[in-house]
Amino acid sequence: MRRGISRGDVSPDEAADLVEQHAEGKISGGSLKLGVGYVPPKPKDYDEQSRQLDEARWAAKRAKDDGEDQRDWDAASPDRAARTPARDAALRAGGAPGAARAELREPEPEDLDGYLLGRLLDELASPERRASLGIAGPGDAYEYAFAQQPHQRIRILRMLASELLADDQDPPRALRRR
Repeated sequence: MRRGISRGDVSPDEAADLVEQHAEGKISGGSLKLGVGYVPPKPKDYDEQSRQLDEARWAAKRAKDDGEDQRDWDAASPDRAARTPARDAALRAGGAPGAARAELREPEPEDLDGYLLGRLLDELASPERRASLGIAGPGDAYEYAFAQQPHQRIRILRMLASELLADDQDPPRALRRR
């Protein structure tokens, strides 16, 4: 409890409320731990399990994807070089560039992390990185991003930022050695 409070994962009032719920039998000990920010350790074969789950998820997605020919045609299109973020976003949403924008609900902070990760994977990640994550088509990057747990999104964002920074020929002044 004290560690969760000190890290800011939970306020003292929220922690007291969780303890009361546990004492009354409304939540389990495991729920109490998770409620104060406890993250269980990864199993020893986590990487293998994760890889197998990713392969299964994306294999199923690819198996039902019947737009491969259209994707190949679009990739070879001469106007591919005229891509802009607004045009890509409109095409991903199934509309035409300049079409009316869909109404958005108020996003949670975790939703913004997912959106940023999806956008980064879609527009800036290398083809090798996208392939390693099973991202084959335009909407797959967002689907992958929102399938991740919020704490995993931040870890992946930092990993991608590190890769982009390593390839950046003119990094920001704040990140240069003095």
